[in-house]
Amino acid sequence: MNERTNTPMSVGELLGGQSNGRADTPHSPTADIPHELIEEMRHGNPLEGRETCYADPASWFWRCTDCGKIILNLRGLFAKGDLEEEFGDGRLDGYSLLCDCPRATQQREKKASDRRQEEDKQQRLHFTQLLKSSGLQLSWEERKLADWRNKDERMLVSSFGDAIISGTFPGALVIAGDIGAGKSRLASCLAVELVRHEVRVQWESASSVYNELNAARKSFNQTVNDAVDKYARPRVLFLIDVGLESIDAWSVARLHDILKSRCECERPTVITAYCPQGTDIKDRLTPTTWKGEAGDDAMAKAIMRLLKEKGARIYLKKS
Repeated sequence: MNERTNTPMSVGELLGGQSNGRADTPHSPTADIPHELIEEMRHGNPLEGRETCYADPASWFWRCTDCGKIILNLRGLFAKGDLEEEFGDGRLDGYSLLCDCPRATQQREKKASDRRQEEDKQQRLHFTQLLKSSGLQLSWEERKLADWRNKDERMLVSSFGDAIISGTFPGALVIAGDIGAGKSRLASCLAVELVRHEVRVQWESASSVYNELNAARKSFNQTVNDAVDKYARPRVLFLIDVGLESIDAWSVARLHDILKSRCECERPTVITAYCPQGTDIKDRLTPTTWKGEAGDDAMAKAIMRLLKEKGARIYLKKS
């Protein structure tokens, strides 16, 4: 600080005039700093215009405790900011900010390694928390689309996921097939991939959705609209095993409400559908009468129109 004005002094002001190879401050610990370094800091000062923190030139430099090399000490010049990151190349006007002797380098590398390990630990913890909140199993965390067996299926599902990640609305993806074809596994690969990209997903079995809708129908505490809205809101909804069990006309209508709301709000949906060879999703969503015959398929057709307007469909065969 300037004793008369009590204001920060620039590096040039602090260094003053000719030093004859040492700093001008009497009895300064920097008296043995090379004259060339003093002159460069005075005339080619890259720090001009920045506010200095200390007036004592001794705070501008330090010596490595292992090798004695003179190092610039930016933390003696500035009060705020992570200067090691700001000057990430480790040099300023040709003078090192970090000592390159073996011991100092080893300590610096260890510090960087510890920091990376801590960052990896925090990222893994965050990823695990996202999996849990999405309804996905933690044992699926290593699943990747890149490992899927069929190239065409992999590319189609991957392009669907890329559209979601980029913010484009790709509609609905239907992964159909018989039991054991790998529908849920392929869907889980996509879900985990989306979670890795910080996309919020919700994984639900169709049976649990139907059960909650019917529970809301009989409840005094939750309305059916609230239950429908719960599944209409998620950024990406994975609805698993649609058509695996028969449902009544009322539940089919509510499923239509959910899918219609999601399409109108441009929220992608991924559906895995049980469709034995030769059958269609519409057949699995058509309610049956008490005689076991096919009932009114109007709502099932309406659902199919929603799914076909914008989206994709894959039929998986057993390998």
